[in-house]
Amino acid sequence: DSLSKIDTSYWKSKDRRTHNIHLFEQGSPEILRHLLFRDFMRMHDNYSKAYLKNLSIMLIKIKIRHFI
Repeated sequence: DSLSKIDTSYWKSKDRRTHNIHLFEQGSPEILRHLLFRDFMRMHDNYSKAYLKNLSIMLIKIKIRHFI
């Protein structure tokens, strides 16, 4: 299972997370998938803003459910 070979780490300053780091096994097809997603988001500001808005809403809902 390729997902078991992905390691996600976060760089955290004193106040907030500032970087999201993905580590992959050499030759993993996930590398290209992540790079294509990154490049697409950089080229399409409207999709990037919508993605960020939806992601923020989803994270807020997850945090709310966690504390209920």
